[in-house]
Amino acid sequence: MIARKSKKTKPILLVALGGNALIKKGQEGTIEEQFENLRVPIG
Repeated sequence: MIARKSKKTKPILLVALGGNALIKKGQEGTIEEQFENLRVPIG
């Protein structure tokens, strides 16, 4: 086995939002509403 030099990598942070986290009070929870609500946090 040949040892390889490791490349420096940047840490990755993954945040998963879904379901009730993307539905505002009074909304039906349609996929369109969820995508619109998602634009605000990542905006």
